[in-house]
Amino acid sequence: MTLVKLKLLINRFDGDPDTTESESSCTTSIIELKERFFEEDLKKGHNIRLIHRGNILRDDAVLERLGGYQEGELLVLTVFATKPDANQPSLRTASKGALWKWSTSAWIMVVATLWCYKFKIADSFRRFPVLVLYVITLLTLQMIFTRVIGSGTVESR
Repeated sequence: MTLVKLKLLINRFDGDPDTTESESSCTTSIIELKERFFEEDLKKGHNIRLIHRGNILRDDAVLERLGGYQEGELLVLTVFATKPDANQPSLRTASKGALWKWSTSAWIMVVATLWCYKFKIADSFRRFPVLVLYVITLLTLQMIFTRVIGSGTVESR
């Protein structure tokens, strides 16, 4: 079993850069390195990225297949430990859909209320306010048709 000399240049979001040197088997995978050196960070949900020669290494990559170093040389890996994502993408999409539904419903209610006032108090709506009401109504209908009918359903966004 051949050993590989490792040098990890560790950059953390919440601390100073650090350097760690170690030896590992040449058949060690990246996920094993992460579990060995960054167990606490993984438990906290931090994102751990190992980089070699400018490429982010996949978890299933093996040290002996990385290339760019000779046997017996020092293998230098750069590590970035970053914060976990604040929101999951699915949650952000779901909240956007809910926000769109509520804001559209509220806007339709405002336009409908204005139309009720127009029919109830026709004397106070002169030419310019009626023109503005027509324009707002057309823009509202255009928004609804382009988002719902033109782009599929709201849930697919």
